[in-house]
Amino acid sequence: MQTQGQIIFNQPSLLKKSLTLPLTPENHQKLEEMIERSQRVLLKIYTIFPFDFFPDCLTIDENKINLVHHEFGSKNLHTVFIENISYVTVDTTPFAATLNITDSTSERFPVLMQVSWLKKDDAFRARKLIHALIAAKKAGIRLEDYEKESLIRELEQLGEAKEAE
Repeated sequence: MQTQGQIIFNQPSLLKKSLTLPLTPENHQKLEEMIERSQRVLLKIYTIFPFDFFPDCLTIDENKINLVHHEFGSKNLHTVFIENISYVTVDTTPFAATLNITDSTSERFPVLMQVSWLKKDDAFRARKLIHALIAAKKAGIRLEDYEKESLIRELEQLGEAKEAE
């Protein structure tokens, strides 16, 4: 018997409803499309070897960014979905550039991802793509309708900061 104001935890019928999606052709197709988009890499760049003895790798696809940070004997993978990125900047030095990506998955505690010792052109290209992907996601543009090469060209044009580069 439940009284007014009482909270019941772990009610089996509620848990089953909230954790399962109905197996429909539409849901299956959406999942297949997401998998395909996450495997269509738009850009893959590495840090410069002499400055970074264990080069890091940044991969950008239509849904997310993966940063693999290597250290002696270990590696760390940080993944952030495009819609959770709030800010992207590039800092340059005479020799290289640093790409700064703010992961705002947790709004109270955003995480700053930094990829140092990148070629300047690679860092600016990554920033363009990320900014364009953020804008495209917000506008609801279906990126899977584009061929990969034309998509990259269009995104770079969209993400370009005139007079800044």
